[in-house]
Amino acid sequence: MTKKAFIQDIGFFAIVLIILAFSVIFGFKYFTQIIDNLQDSDMSDGSKEIIQDNVNRYSGMMDGIFLFSFVILGITIIIGLSMLPTHPMFFFVGVVLFVFVLIAVAAIGNNYADVTDSPEIADDVANFPVLDWLMTHIVESLLVIGFIGFIVMYAGANR
Repeated sequence: MTKKAFIQDIGFFAIVLIILAFSVIFGFKYFTQIIDNLQDSDMSDGSKEIIQDNVNRYSGMMDGIFLFSFVILGITIIIGLSMLPTHPMFFFVGVVLFVFVLIAVAAIGNNYADVTDSPEIADDVANFPVLDWLMTHIVESLLVIGFIGFIVMYAGANR
């Protein structure tokens, strides 16, 4: 099967990252609201401490999961590209399409910045430094993955 899907893979990568980032941030926001309501209930002090411990661990754990997902998806794209038989004649077509994808990803990154700069969310986003850094630098990150992808894809073009 000689299906070429480099550009679709990069687009899928960006969409998965934005969905995961918003899920983590909004999940944390609603999780803390629920926990605040539970803290006001007449539960034992031990139960309240366990619940608060879970809230404290959530941000670090989800930050790590986001970084892990980013790295694994990037490696998966690069490994998949190494297996594509590609002719160098299509290099410039791929570059042009990749530029269009980067423009779309820049729009996604701007939407992320607009949403997370709002005062209601900004405090929650501060709990996820890795996620916030990767999402604010998503264009640069995908540019690096795309550059490595082009090298890997066309390095084996004469196979």
